[in-house]
Amino acid sequence: MHSGLEPDGRKRKRSLLWLSISGSILLLVTFVGWAATNNAPADDPVAVPLNVESREAGAFLQGGSSRRIPVSTDFTLMLFDGKKLALSDLQGKPVVLNFWASWCPPCRAEARGLERVWQAYKDKDIIFLGVDIQDNEADARAFLKEFGVTYPNGQDTTNEIAFGYGVSGIPTTVLITRDGRVARRWVGAIGEKQLAVFIEEML
Repeated sequence: MHSGLEPDGRKRKRSLLWLSISGSILLLVTFVGWAATNNAPADDPVAVPLNVESREAGAFLQGGSSRRIPVSTDFTLMLFDGKKLALSDLQGKPVVLNFWASWCPPCRAEARGLERVWQAYKDKDIIFLGVDIQDNEADARAFLKEFGVTYPNGQDTTNEIAFGYGVSGIPTTVLITRDGRVARRWVGAIGEKQLAVFIEEML
């Protein structure tokens, strides 16, 4: 007489098969996510989210100018070369302000491109300034050396600068006009061509 119940051996085989399939799917999803982040092109606005409260969150569309055209928040940054640099000291010059961290894959993806654009425009009265956040100083210095970054960089150890500019994910690039107003903000790795277009608008 057939009881309608599945033998224990068959149940165990089905359970093991299901666990194997589930595990394979999980590994595949994890790998695809890792690969997408590591190989994201510089124009892909993928950013690593941060646990930082945002004062200006939502003020900008991606790459768009703010309707309010806010005045930039002044700050003083201790640079890795030991000097101090205040944003107010740069008034009269356009500024490209880039927030990054050494552990951030999209930051690594855009680093060489940022340096190339800096080299192309550094003689045209524009300033690039990097702000390292939520990072280890030794790792940050190694990052700058690895990617040959030559424009000024410093570390925002308190997240105050990031907070002031509404940074909730990195990399974030903020473009500041000669008169100290925030023109545009780009969240995620920015491509060289796009950055050059934004810079030309400010020159």
